[in-house]
Amino acid sequence: MSDHTLVNKFGPEPIQYFSLGGKFQHHQKSFKQQPQTETASSLRKLNRLSFLRDNYAFLNSALHHHTTRFVLFKDGNPFIETNDSSDLGSLGTYPNHFDSSSKTAITDSAEVPKYLPARPVDAVFSYTDLNTISSLIGEPFAKSEKEMIAEWDPKLHALGQETVSLVFLGINEDLSSTNQNSQAFEWVTQHSDDHVDRYIGQAYFALDLSSQFHHTPALSKKISQVITAVEKQYPTSQFVMGLKRRFTVFESSLFAQAKPYLDWLSRNLFCGGCGNRQMIINGGNKLTCPETVAGAKQPFCPTRGRVTNLHFPRTDCCVIMAVINKKGDKVLLAHNRRHPNKRYSCLAGFIEPGESIEDAVRREVWEESGVKVDRVVPFTTQPWPQPGNIMIGCVAQCESIEDEPINLGHDPELTHADWFPFDFTRLLLERAYHGLELQPFKDGEISNRIEQSFCQTANDMALPGPETIAFSLIEAVVNGRVTSTPKI
Repeated sequence: MSDHTLVNKFGPEPIQYFSLGGKFQHHQKSFKQQPQTETASSLRKLNRLSFLRDNYAFLNSALHHHTTRFVLFKDGNPFIETNDSSDLGSLGTYPNHFDSSSKTAITDSAEVPKYLPARPVDAVFSYTDLNTISSLIGEPFAKSEKEMIAEWDPKLHALGQETVSLVFLGINEDLSSTNQNSQAFEWVTQHSDDHVDRYIGQAYFALDLSSQFHHTPALSKKISQVITAVEKQYPTSQFVMGLKRRFTVFESSLFAQAKPYLDWLSRNLFCGGCGNRQMIINGGNKLTCPETVAGAKQPFCPTRGRVTNLHFPRTDCCVIMAVINKKGDKVLLAHNRRHPNKRYSCLAGFIEPGESIEDAVRREVWEESGVKVDRVVPFTTQPWPQPGNIMIGCVAQCESIEDEPINLGHDPELTHADWFPFDFTRLLLERAYHGLELQPFKDGEISNRIEQSFCQTANDMALPGPETIAFSLIEAVVNGRVTSTPKI
């Protein structure tokens, strides 16, 4: 299968291709000269210290440190302050890792590209401290994990009885997050060979205040008291949907980690092996089916004494793909019936058991659009906490020299799909980047940039914003980072 368009040589971060003049710049650099392509929430900001999650002395120390922050969720929504209620412009830009100031070393050209600034954040987390929530969570790590399991009684300790979901997320080792370095949380592990491990930073936990559980009256009262307290502490903050918000890079990764864990705990109250109530262990990062309940030995359960996918959070793998024609001047975009009326995007779908990434791309593209693709190249990834997916972004190219006809008859998921020229798609990307995707173009504003037949279409379409992997993929194919000239 010959290929004259897709090559394994990809470029820098997508948003860096916007110039100050609102036009796209085309650069061709070798793979070694390019930084890793990253998407929103794909940058790991916390050291999760997963090997210390069963060390309750460590968790207890982190829990009680005065710099520790707690991220609050209710019914899947984070407790945040948004631009709807206050001006957040001074808090920085999103995504701030797209700032070009530190990226000029990647080019061997004397010309330094001028990039647009990143868009301002429009939401920030409203953190609370242990004093505010201590009456609700009690002392979850006061004893060792082994002792806690031995004392397990679901009538007292099951989620919704005297327990809410509390998840240790990790520590932020960027000491600038605390007022003084000496105030940071520190944990030291002394090994037998005199080797010392030292971890210094600010600890983060996520706490679920959801109303979906059948709480005891006492627990419901404690939850209400915490909600009242934090709403008084942050009068302009609310529990609102976080997926469509632009957090800082740090808080974007925080949201992408916390939400799936809390969602997973809320959906897995009972053991998949025997049906008993499950116990939360490992600081909220694992479930177990204890051998004893209130001291009484329990019947056999196939999940005990082995590693199973029933006791660990799962991440579902999805493919999302920018499909280009053989000539390399058009991209396939589609409207999903679940999306708003004007929203067009890439095709996407779940990877099925026994499928490779490439095979999943080919199958999903054909099932949804009737188009057959040949070459498939993985490009970038993005965690997507809805509820716990990893989006694997790929670029795919058609087999046929001619634009393949669209057939939506296989799968009713799409309402419309078509091939769109790169020039036209660039126009939509620019508008999406500026957050103007729902505002119509003015008369004569675009007639000199695209074919006349597409002028009306431009006002009937909108692309996802730069926070999304779909934007990254579409930008990559229309801006020359999947080039028509092989570099090998």
